[in-house]
Amino acid sequence: NKDNNGNSYFAAKRTATVTITERPNHFDQNDATKRIKIIAKDLKGNSINDSYTISNWKTVVNKSNPDKSTHTATISFNKDANYNFSIGYTDKAGNVNSAVKTNNSVAPYKFTVDTTAPTGMIKAVSAEGRTEECDKLCNSLRFGYWSNKKIGISSTSSDMTSPIAKVEYYKHVSKNAKDATKALTVKELDNIKTWSEFKGFEVSSNEQFTVYLKITD
Repeated sequence: NKDNNGNSYFAAKRTATVTITERPNHFDQNDATKRIKIIAKDLKGNSINDSYTISNWKTVVNKSNPDKSTHTATISFNKDANYNFSIGYTDKAGNVNSAVKTNNSVAPYKFTVDTTAPTGMIKAVSAEGRTEECDKLCNSLRFGYWSNKKIGISSTSSDMTSPIAKVEYYKHVSKNAKDATKALTVKELDNIKTWSEFKGFEVSSNEQFTVYLKITD
């Protein structure tokens, strides 16, 4: 499958098909499975248990040339993780495999599967010492937070698997009564092209607004 602009990060689960060419009486499927080495870790370096499965081997016998018989297994990378993958094989006669052919595979040996969106929180602190936090998109707005001095806006963000690539914000200034009560929908936010890099900011002028945060891993 295709990664994110060539960076070896995949937003969908992956599979790998492994084929070993060997005469049937020299092939040991248990040993072949053991020779598949996979390391799966999260962003902090913790191991991810049960992150993949390896199918049984399917053998296709070449009767005219037994050395051309194939043995194929499928590896399913089932969980979000940073993967390192390798394979090698030595047959019962002691012959070591030649160079592994990966054909047109994208990032076959080292890659990240991350199907989960990052999480985050936006925090507002007024000069008077009042604090409000929000970690989800609301359907309606109450505008129950105010200050007659200034408000500081900050955020936190995290992801279990991938580093955070960017944090952006959009400040929607209320122009009428409807703006002050109706939150923007996901579709409306997706259509906005004027997101700005978020580094935190303060507001001290007279305005009524809503801040939306977009976190991308």
